[in-house]
Amino acid sequence: MWQCYHKSITMRTILVARGMDVSLLCPVCNEAPESIIHALRDCRYVRTFWNSFPTPFQPNLFYETNMLDWLRLNCCSSCPYSHLNIDWGIIFNYGL
Repeated sequence: MWQCYHKSITMRTILVARGMDVSLLCPVCNEAPESIIHALRDCRYVRTFWNSFPTPFQPNLFYETNMLDWLRLNCCSSCPYSHLNIDWGIIFNYGL
């Protein structure tokens, strides 16, 4: 989580910015530049994972916020998750 928050996970967008000759595209979907938020939320394969959980937020709030707000909103959420009565923040952190 700390690495996400401080943008210190080495992704292709960061490698290219550092002058490395690599493709920007996500190696999983080959559809968009690989960034932290793409790898954790926006890649269509990752969306399938997140869509399997009924989040306590509206889909536009979950999928359209910037990375730092997305992490804060979900990690700190005490909304109960479904019928399990577990805070969404706990489920979300395990999902990451």
